[in-house]
Amino acid sequence: MSATHRFADAFLDEVRERTDLVEVVGQHVKLKKGGKDFVGLCPFHTEKSPSFTVSPVKQFYHCFGCGAHGNVFSFLTEYSGYDFVSAVQELALRAGLSMPERSAPTAHALAAEARTARIGDALQRAQRTYFRNLRNCPGAIGYMKGRGLTKATVVQFGLGYADDGHIHDWDGVAIDVLECAGLVAVDDETGVYHERFRRRLMFPIWNERSELIGFGGRVLDDRQPKYLNSPETEVFRKGEELYGLNFAKQSIRQGRLAVVVEGYMDVVMLHQHGDARAVASLGTSLTEEQLRRLYRMADHVVFCFDGDKAGRAAADRAARVAIGITPDGKTASFLTLPGDHDPDSFVREHGIDSWRAFVECEATPLSRKLIEMLLRGRDLEIAEHRAAFARDGIETLAVIGHAPIFRAALQSELERIAQMALSVPEVADARPNRRADAATHIRVQTQSDVGLLPASNRVAFYRRYALLLALDRDAGAEIPYQLLDDFSELVSGWFACAAIDHRARVEAAERIVDPALRAVVVEAIQSSRKRANMLVGDALAREVGALVQTISGELAQRARAEEAAALFR
Repeated sequence: MSATHRFADAFLDEVRERTDLVEVVGQHVKLKKGGKDFVGLCPFHTEKSPSFTVSPVKQFYHCFGCGAHGNVFSFLTEYSGYDFVSAVQELALRAGLSMPERSAPTAHALAAEARTARIGDALQRAQRTYFRNLRNCPGAIGYMKGRGLTKATVVQFGLGYADDGHIHDWDGVAIDVLECAGLVAVDDETGVYHERFRRRLMFPIWNERSELIGFGGRVLDDRQPKYLNSPETEVFRKGEELYGLNFAKQSIRQGRLAVVVEGYMDVVMLHQHGDARAVASLGTSLTEEQLRRLYRMADHVVFCFDGDKAGRAAADRAARVAIGITPDGKTASFLTLPGDHDPDSFVREHGIDSWRAFVECEATPLSRKLIEMLLRGRDLEIAEHRAAFARDGIETLAVIGHAPIFRAALQSELERIAQMALSVPEVADARPNRRADAATHIRVQTQSDVGLLPASNRVAFYRRYALLLALDRDAGAEIPYQLLDDFSELVSGWFACAAIDHRARVEAAERIVDPALRAVVVEAIQSSRKRANMLVGDALAREVGALVQTISGELAQRARAEEAAALFR
């Protein structure tokens, strides 16, 4: 089914009514009855005392620790990694409901769907063949035993071996399907097809939903290339996927930390040793999409690369990616293993507890990594070197478009090192504005004399409380409220206005796809607490009140000037 399929509200309501949220959540979280609700440890962050509640009557969950909130659909999408359509399909199947009929697909769509299914079947067949080949390849068995792989790990990760098989062994699978699946390639000179993977230890690659999408193969001798991956196909896009994420996502969400390592074997061995937070990029440099995917699950990402020249270069590239998309409230750091260690050898020598401590305590923060890169090969006692440091520092600051607080802190540190002021141009928000026609440019300024909280916390309170008050005022009427495009601790950002009937707010809020937005909207319209209780001290309350008044005035003026229909053109 198309990911863009739109379901009727009546169908979604029926699926929800026939689904026991407690049962669905209880498959992943140990819940205990507490009054009318059920309570347990939150699956979305690490905690020792349970703050996660599930309401069987209202059919929503809420964590008072991290603010996670949603219904049965959002639990499957945010915890189990389903997309929305797949979540609806899964729950409808459990409830014994037939999926609603879609409008007749086009001939092109039908052909693409059939081709994707054939590719998936070919990949599954290849994986079974590679796994069976292990029995007849003592070299592959010896290599895996030498690396310390257990039978359970081999089975879990589906490892196998591609021998010198020939095309005729693939009876029943059309050659064009094998080519579309990336399993065979054609010789440009002779036009003859040959198997892409030969005499290689095979690592199946699954996407986040555990769908087989490709392979990585490692030679057992000195042939080059050492690693060979599936080519880009209709189902496999290297820059969007992460090896091992289907196995790691639960641990990453629970600990809010992800570990990015270099190779497939690093991931496999770390999972075997007991660190299931490890993932790897797929034979390419880390991409923005891969890091964004991790930030949706984790607050902190640790990059662990080898200490050789290639590893250092990979770390530098990852740092350049991280500065462009890491928002305030998220962090990245870099870990270089001592000596000739890789993650496997480090854990073997020092143990898993030492590995975890090393990852969590010894990694270099992104800011220090950037400074180290800027200082490399420069003597700041020389004016020309100091000028080059300042110039490159300005260029670095200019690409930090999502973390103004971090940007200001880094600028201060670079100015201290360079012993000069750095004039950095204002950074435009680089994110695509999904509601460009409805964008309201409102700059939220904090007052420097409010010293009750650290600056980052004050910003969070300002924006959060401004939204809550805007939702509360004029209850019962059609009022504008703020849809934060990215709810994070930013001093300034883009706001989009929308009009919503107060009586339908709860139903509408439950269907908001963005989890951060949904959590704050639902809290605002369902919470019985006084909003003032969320503030710390009268001084901050007065500051927030003034801010809300300013924002409300700008919103009202814009609402009068634009028709509501134009907001969602």
